[in-house]
Amino acid sequence: MDQDLPPETTDVLIVGAGAAGLSAAAVASHHGLEVTILDENARPGGQYYRQSRLAGALPARIVGPSQEAGRKLIDKVDFSRTRLFCDVIVWGNEGSDTLLYSMAGRSGRITAKTIILATGAHERVVPFPGWTLPGVMTAGAAQTLLKSQAILPGRRIAIAGTGPFLFPVATQLAAAGGEIAALCEVSHSRLWPLRAPHLWRHLPVFREAVQYLIRMRQLGLSIAHGYTVVEAHGCDSLRAVTVAQMTEDMTEKPGTRREVEVDALLTSFGFVPNTQIARLIGCDLRWDAVQKTRFVRVDAAQATSLPGVFAAGEIVGIGGHRVAKAEGVLAGMEVVGALGVTLRDDWPTARRKAVRAQRAGREFTDHMLRSFALKPGMLNLATADTILCRCESVPRSEIDYHAALWDGSRRAVKQCTRAGMGRCQGRICGFAVEACIERHALAESGPLSPDTAQIPVKPIALVQTGGN
Repeated sequence: MDQDLPPETTDVLIVGAGAAGLSAAAVASHHGLEVTILDENARPGGQYYRQSRLAGALPARIVGPSQEAGRKLIDKVDFSRTRLFCDVIVWGNEGSDTLLYSMAGRSGRITAKTIILATGAHERVVPFPGWTLPGVMTAGAAQTLLKSQAILPGRRIAIAGTGPFLFPVATQLAAAGGEIAALCEVSHSRLWPLRAPHLWRHLPVFREAVQYLIRMRQLGLSIAHGYTVVEAHGCDSLRAVTVAQMTEDMTEKPGTRREVEVDALLTSFGFVPNTQIARLIGCDLRWDAVQKTRFVRVDAAQATSLPGVFAAGEIVGIGGHRVAKAEGVLAGMEVVGALGVTLRDDWPTARRKAVRAQRAGREFTDHMLRSFALKPGMLNLATADTILCRCESVPRSEIDYHAALWDGSRRAVKQCTRAGMGRCQGRICGFAVEACIERHALAESGPLSPDTAQIPVKPIALVQTGGN
């Protein structure tokens, strides 16, 4: 990893060093192109392939095979042609070919012939009473603590949410010595993998899921289907959670509450793509009605609506590490062709393999996402005085009041409450705030249009914008 500032110009600029970004870099660098990778994390690998910051990595029996697989993926990149810069925040742009960044307290700009956006996704947060207490965090944050620092989020842990991501997090924490006091899956979907179309195409994913279930059984873990955490209790720190049974539409069943003593609560309710940079430079987005969010629109070649700008991985659709790797390969190949370089003889075979992996992966994950889609009832967990916008301390009652007053006008609600205008710029509260606003919008208005991304898209020191 380079410690100097990135170069001012490059053939290929890749934002994100996860599965998609590293796969694209491997293709482009092995065809002789100058590649520059910028990543916010301290180590390459993204969430799935996250590398430890410690001298010795955690054993595979705890974190699984992901770290070793990540090292193999990193080794595929030709670093004689690639410069990797970590701990870099990309916060602005000058047109669609120049990005502004901050690194080690300094800022700069980099202009590229082609750009590949592989910025991944972050976890969706569903507010409920007590969700802002110390000790409550996303499951991904807890996994990051474990993988990068070998730190448990607590000793007695509750995990609640929906989707298969709960499985690896629970097994990793339990294998590392954490006590899983409750593992709640709000969805009632139990046999969803067996209902996947063309199951034979998805055997690697199915096998991975079965391995996690076997490992969970070995660790004494069981999943409470149709349950979730509806309230967290404590003062200066978390001391307990209330678990309740939920109906098929994810509303609470009366009389089913029980309290569980814990010192850590992890939640995971799906993922939201990190589209801030894509929106900033003007890429077209597409609305996904199942996941209630917008992804970057790309064609079969991973090209966005902007010439010379490509996107791959979770930013174009939640698909997991296999799909992200395949799309990274495809984006890398398209960049090679766009810059007038002929693909090597063995790469067309790799293209066909990547296309098959992408199509099969998307087919499976689309089925999975439908099986674990959030229902409207989950939004009723937040009471009138529950904080929705944590940065600006805005309760649900205030958002509901102004949304009703202004007929669901997002602009008016934000101007009156500052919801979504704090440090996170709506990345954490956006889903819940917009859901409240949509309830008061005119019926024919459809989904709210995406927020306009503005410089800086990430918090930076004002002095770092000087000269830009």
